[in-house]
Order: sequence, then C-alpha cells, then structure tokens
Amino acid sequence: MGKTLFWYITREVLVPFGMGLFVFTFVLLMFQILKLTEMVVSYGVSVWTVCKIMAYILPPFFVFTVPMSFLLGVMLAISRLSSDSEFTAIKASGISLYQMLPPVMMMAFGAYLVSAFLTVYGEPWGKQSFKIMLAELGRRKATIGITERIFNDQFNNMIMYVNEVEPGTGELKQVFIADEREKNNTSVVIASHGTIVSSEQDNALVLALKDGSIHRMPPENRIDYENVRFGAYDILIDMNSPEDEDESEKTYLEMNLTELKHQIAVLKAQKNDYMYRRAWTEYHRKFAFPFSCLVFGIVGLTLGINPPRSGRSRGFTVAIMVIAIYYLLFRGGENMGWKAVAHPAVCMWMPNTVLLIFGLVLLHKKANEIPIKSIDWLMYQWEKIGMWIEQRLNLKFKLVQRFDDDENKDES
Repeated sequence: MGKTLFWYITREVLVPFGMGLFVFTFVLLMFQILKLTEMVVSYGVSVWTVCKIMAYILPPFFVFTVPMSFLLGVMLAISRLSSDSEFTAIKASGISLYQMLPPVMMMAFGAYLVSAFLTVYGEPWGKQSFKIMLAELGRRKATIGITERIFNDQFNNMIMYVNEVEPGTGELKQVFIADEREKNNTSVVIASHGTIVSSEQDNALVLALKDGSIHRMPPENRIDYENVRFGAYDILIDMNSPEDEDESEKTYLEMNLTELKHQIAVLKAQKNDYMYRRAWTEYHRKFAFPFSCLVFGIVGLTLGINPPRSGRSRGFTVAIMVIAIYYLLFRGGENMGWKAVAHPAVCMWMPNTVLLIFGLVLLHKKANEIPIKSIDWLMYQWEKIGMWIEQRLNLKFKLVQRFDDDENKDES
C-alpha cells in the first residue's frame, strides 16, 4: 500500500477519534463541572485550584475514553469509506483488506501506549492527587462539604446539621451538632450561628459557635441532665482519619504497580483470599484494559465495512454496541475474578480474547469475501428496528403538526 493511502486512512481515523474523545470525556465531566462551578461561585475556590482538580480527574476518565474513542474513530472512518464506495475502489486497485491493517494497527498501538501509561501511572496519580486536594480544601474551606438541611458526617465522630450556609462569608446559621468524640458521653450543641476557621494545629479546624447551649447527660448518672448556655464556644475538629495514617487503606485504583505488588504480597501472607483476589484482578486490569485498543483496531476495521448506501450512522451504532458488549464482559470478568470463578488473569483477559477471536474470524471472512449470514441477519434486523422507530417518530411529528395546523385554523 502506498504512502498516500496509508496517511489518508490515518487522517480519516484521527478526525472522528478526536471528536469522540472530546464528546465521551465531556459527558463524563458534566456532573463534575456542575460541582466545580458551584465551588467557584458559592465558596470562592480559585480558578487555578479548579484547573488543578480538572487535571487530576481527567487521567482516570481518559483510561476509558481513549479506547472507546479509538473504536469509534475506526468504525466511522471505515464506514464512510464503504458508504461512499471508496472501499470498493481501493479493492479494485488490488489492495486487500490485510494491506489496510498497518495504518489502523499503527494507530491502535499508539492508543495502547497512551492508555497503558494512563492506567499504570496517570490514574493512580490523578486519584491520589484528587484525594489530597479535597482534603486540603476541606481543611481550608470546610463549608464546601456541608450541605444545608442535611445531617453531615464528614467530621470525625461528629454529626452536624446546618439550616443555612451564607454563600459569601460561609457563616453557618441554626447549627445542631451531635458530638460523639467522648465515648459514652454524647453531647448535643445548639447554636444560632457559627463559623469554621483555621487552627494553629496542623490538620485541625476550629468551629466557633455563638449564642447557643450544650446539652448532655453525665455517664455516671443518667438521671441528671446538664444544660449550659454560652455566648461563645469553640470546638476543635481533628481532620486526621485512620485512612490518612495508614497508607494500606488506599484503594487499589490509587496504587501504582509497586504498591499493588506489595499489597498482594501482604494479603497473601495474611491469607485474606477475597482481598487478595481483588488486588490480583486490579493488577491484571491495568494491562488488559489498554490492550483493548489493539483488539478494537481489528474489530473496528472489519465491522466498519458495510454495503454502499447503507448510511454512515451505521458505524456509530455498531461502535456503541461493541463498546457496551465489551464493557459488560469486562465487568463480568472483574466480578468473576473477585468471586474466584476463575483465576483473575483469565477473567480479566477473557473479554479481549473473545473479541480478538471474533475480529480475526471476521477479518478472514471479510478479506476473502465470505458471506457472514449471522452478522448480516443481525444488522438487517437492527436496521429494521431503526426504520420502524424512525417511521413512528415521523408519524407522531406529522400528527402533532396537523393538530397545530387545525388549532391555528380554528383560531383564525
């Protein structure tokens, strides 16, 4: 195959790949963007801090969106070549389907390297940095995590209810606190208002309350009842938690390969079979999921070929179907690895193996123009369903339009 065709196919794949990467990532970011906007508008978090948070949450998203976008790019590119009869012209010039593999697999290998780097290094870094950033924001602006008219339990051994949080100043109004820091001696604190300020101690905050009362029952005498009124009362809040002190409490998604290997050895020595299997499953996931880019290259090339005039939207529809099937297989393999149905390596590599075999068989049949009745039948049924839905929508639209026209005539 000549260089012209090589770079032509490469360019055709890269354009929809970039668009798919943007769309998929934006969809995953939508809910996070709403929360970040609220942090900027209501609580005064700087734009630079929001940018850093975005940089931390993007790598875990890219782990999933890069393979998905690559499959979509290949499917849309090959589908367009087929629907415009360019694929027929390429075959007529003596170029086989096997000769079209190099540019697709070159891009698949590039996507694999990017996805592998993100999975092994980017995802743990992003999740751990995001966790640390939230902890720092919690210490500096603790009111970010406080929701009005909800019992908040983000502080250690304390439950807080706040009726209103002043957006500009962060002042808390009508505060109710159940303080359980002393065992068997729970006290209830009620205050008309208060603020959360920094403390001289590291990893600590001060809850400065005004105009309230403290209610408690002494543990040695549950009959007596104490009610103390105060004009000002400060509560020291320790922001440290057991998870902060114990590094092993990090989730597997926050561990790099070295930490994960160490965790596997520790769990094996402790004979904790379930967590040992979960750690091994996560270890193999870091290698199996990026490999899907190479599998998607073969599957996308073969499934993207369709008869002329079949429509370019067919490639998008089939790509979404393949992504959904792969994701279900991957999650199923993950659960089987956790539950010891098979070895974690077998469970994690099963989706890639199934799709790879399917892609190679399909490649052989497509390259030799052997009809695939089962695939053709499924695509025919899917197109029939799509045409039926389109007809129903068009009929509904016409009925609504006719109804509007009749109303306009009656009014006139």
